[in-house]
Amino acid sequence: MSEKNEAVIRRFYDEVFSVGKMNISAIDQHLAEGFVGHDLPSGLNGRAGYKKFIGMLAASFSETTPIKAHEVICNGDKMVVRWSSMGRHTGEFMGIPATGQWIRLKGIDIFRLAEGKIADLWQEIDILGILQQISIPLEGGKNDHPTF
Repeated sequence: MSEKNEAVIRRFYDEVFSVGKMNISAIDQHLAEGFVGHDLPSGLNGRAGYKKFIGMLAASFSETTPIKAHEVICNGDKMVVRWSSMGRHTGEFMGIPATGQWIRLKGIDIFRLAEGKIADLWQEIDILGILQQISIPLEGGKNDHPTF
């Protein structure tokens, strides 16, 4: 069961957070009808809310790299993934104008799966780390695609 659930999550990451951009149209096929995003910003609920949230991230960070799963822990219908990715800050994010800098995005997702789809998602994204990367001028000027 855990291998099957892990494959569901890896497919979700591969298809929604594809190379170069976030594929918002692929979200519906991965989230259950009654999906609950427990940590979505206020006012964003269900599949539509998650799509809007990912759309806001996509508008702020383009040229994304695939999500790299550093740890995957399975327990029954729950999966925990510690992940990271890179993205270029090309649009306003939390009031900060685009810098063109490459930044590291990282977080921890806890999924609950039901019938091969994501029913619940608890997501912690390192927002402070993002803000620090786009708010502090980097030594030597523009940040050209750092590595993990």
